[in-house]
Amino acid sequence: MNFFAVRSFDHGGFYETRLVLMVAALLVSLYFLRFQRDPRYVFMFTSGAVFQALLEAIYSYLGFRAVDHSILIFGLKLEDTSKVLIQGLTEGGVLGVMSFWFADLLSDPERRKQTQEAFVLVCAVIVGMSVVVGIQSSGAPVTAARPMFGPYAVVVLLIGMAAGAELGTMREGGKRALLYFGCGLMLYSVLTFAPLNIAGAQFMGPKGAAGGFSPAQLPFQILLSLWTHVIEDGAGKLHYFAIPFCFGMVELRNRNREPDEPVQDLLEQSYRSSVASSW
Repeated sequence: MNFFAVRSFDHGGFYETRLVLMVAALLVSLYFLRFQRDPRYVFMFTSGAVFQALLEAIYSYLGFRAVDHSILIFGLKLEDTSKVLIQGLTEGGVLGVMSFWFADLLSDPERRKQTQEAFVLVCAVIVGMSVVVGIQSSGAPVTAARPMFGPYAVVVLLIGMAAGAELGTMREGGKRALLYFGCGLMLYSVLTFAPLNIAGAQFMGPKGAAGGFSPAQLPFQILLSLWTHVIEDGAGKLHYFAIPFCFGMVELRNRNREPDEPVQDLLEQSYRSSVASSW
């Protein structure tokens, strides 16, 4: 039996809230860029947006969501390319920044002292927005149903996991960095989707003979939700960080120690010189 991740929030205010969070993620990234001389958050916003858009394009091509899947944002119905671009920016960009920020807090005691309260505040906003969307979308018509264990779905998931594991461990400190970033991915997934599941705006269940969907029994709902948070989001999107990490664009660092990577040291010195001349 194949289970589906069924959702009804695509037209219920979800993408308006994601747009607000996208602006917040951009402001956070620009803050670190301007005042901390830290370009990593901009890189992670970009990486998250690009890879999420690519994932949504694959989903659309394979018909994972729905044949006529669309999203609604401020009354504007988006389909095809525009939908994929907005999903990349509003979902992937925010995911990349928040997951990396959490990993950075775990890795860097100095960053933890400076920004952990701001991080907790943004997390609270994410939960609050998801609660509002869940209440608004509960009982609404189904807008998308993604197969969780179909052959194509498994292949897409395994490619993401393999790319993340292989590329992320090519540099020293990669295993620790992947672990921290993966925890950030899982945290963001829980904060965003658990309220939607509880409100009934998203559920996991089989497809009936008549073509409709029904929620699985509660134990299966819990197990399938954990699968989504830990495997699909936590492990399946590690390459959002692993690829820029592999090429030396980002890393996790502990400012109580000297940088481990001379390449990253040179990159930061070059960046700071260019920023100093432009600002």
